Amino acid sequence: MGRFQFLAALVLLLAGCDVAEPEASSRNPEPLAAGNLRIGDELPDFELRTIEGETVRLSDYTTGDRYVAVVWHSPACPCAHNCAVVVRDAMSGPEYADVAWVGVASGPETQIDWWRDDLRRQREDGILTYPVGIDADASVLRTYGATRTPTVWLADKDGRIRYWGAPESTLMPGADGYRVLVKDAIDDLKAGREVATPRYDPIGCLIEGI
Repeated sequence: MGRFQFLAALVLLLAGCDVAEPEASSRNPEPLAAGNLRIGDELPDFELRTIEGETVRLSDYTTGDRYVAVVWHSPACPCAHNCAVVVRDAMSGPEYADVAWVGVASGPETQIDWWRDDLRRQREDGILTYPVGIDADASVLRTYGATRTPTVWLADKDGRIRYWGAPESTLMPGADGYRVLVKDAIDDLKAGREVATPRYDPIGCLIEGI
């Protein structure tokens, strides 16, 4: 990709995202907050329905034999779309069979027809490989404290939060310094290590109307 194409792609991407790049001093504050929760807290349980009418109950995933990633999603957010593609392409192989992904979409926009059609299309096209529970009244959002899509809470096999924040370090895969932070955290846990970067401020689209 040439420089002009790269810059054009960056402009198009950022046009859909109200971006707040994290400051270095805020990436690992003490104590380590994770939205309204903290690193080391148990993931709060919730029960939601998908647009397909299926029940998503978090306690069905936190059974002690899987790592669990809860990620806030919106089909209207290009940053969340990119996250779903990264999950599909980089974390869906057999070596990640013990990682369960659960999506949550919050707020009144989840009841808009075009929004629901877009989410359904992402599922049908294989962009989203995990279920997305609809949190129309934002009660789950208020418990977790999500403010942007995407934001991820990653728990170990005991259900305790070990990583929180942006799934990726920048909005442009391939850019200088780009890392899939949630993948790095999963790899640390699978290797029996402490997560090297347990927190990274979310970047992406603001969740509106909450």
